[in-house]
Amino acid sequence: MKLKLVSILAGNIILFTPLATATTWAQSNSANSLPIMAGVNLSPQQENQLSQIRNQARNQIQSILTPEQRNQFIAALQTGQSFRAAIAVMNLSPDQQTQLRTVFQSACKQMADVLTPQQKQQFMQNVRSRLMQSF
Repeated sequence: MKLKLVSILAGNIILFTPLATATTWAQSNSANSLPIMAGVNLSPQQENQLSQIRNQARNQIQSILTPEQRNQFIAALQTGQSFRAAIAVMNLSPDQQTQLRTVFQSACKQMADVLTPQQKQQFMQNVRSRLMQSF
C-alpha cells in the first residue's frame, strides 16, 4: 500500500512538474531533465517511451483541469508552496480527483513497465528524497 502511494505521488510529480515549469519543459522534453530522474540512466528507446507516456498523460491532465486551476497550481509553486499545497490550491472537484487518480495510476504503471529493476530502485530513491523535501 505504501509503495503504491509513493508510486502515485511520484507520478504526480513527474506529470505535474512540466505544467509548473513550462519554459524548462519547452527547452527539454527529456526524462533525464527531470530532477526525479537524476541518476537513472535511460536508453534512447526508454527516453522515447517515457516521453510518449508523459505527453499523453499531460494532455489528459490538461483536459481535466480548467485554465484557472492550472494557473493556480503554477502560481502556488512559484511562490514556494510545496507540491501538495499547490495541488490543494486548485480545489479539485471529486470527479476531477477521480479522473486525475486514474491518469496517474495508468501513467505510473506504464512508466514502471519501461524501467529495469535497477532503474526503478534509483527512481524510488529519488522519489523518497523528493517527497521528504515537500513536507
